[in-house]
Amino acid sequence: MFVYAVLLAATAVVALSWLARRLLVVVTVDGHSMAPQYLPGDRLLALRRAGRAGTGDVVVFAWLRAGVGPLVKRVAAMPGEPVPQPARDACGSTPVPSGHAVVIGDGPGSVDSREWGLLPLDRITAVVVIRLGGPTDPR
Repeated sequence: MFVYAVLLAATAVVALSWLARRLLVVVTVDGHSMAPQYLPGDRLLALRRAGRAGTGDVVVFAWLRAGVGPLVKRVAAMPGEPVPQPARDACGSTPVPSGHAVVIGDGPGSVDSREWGLLPLDRITAVVVIRLGGPTDPR
């Protein structure tokens, strides 16, 4: 009976671990584009393939060019919403078109939709859930 319980518990742990790996991802912030909210080295827990990202959410997405790791920015506008004033030069002044979003970093000097325009929604890979910690946290 004890062996059965141990095997059942071990199976549950393996299943939950597999499920967590499929649903969650840990991302490390690289750069100051999201300061002061997130600083370089901060680790963020994000929900993979969150198809319901919304305005104000912090998202993880694949850069438009190969060779650059995942980026972390805040969604400033979703399809049908007006393009925020700071991004109008790069994105236009019409509402955000279907299948796209405007993303802007919290920090000054962030390279984001203000420079490279609209982000295709299919590039968003995860939505940040919580900050896990960083190099400045007390040990």
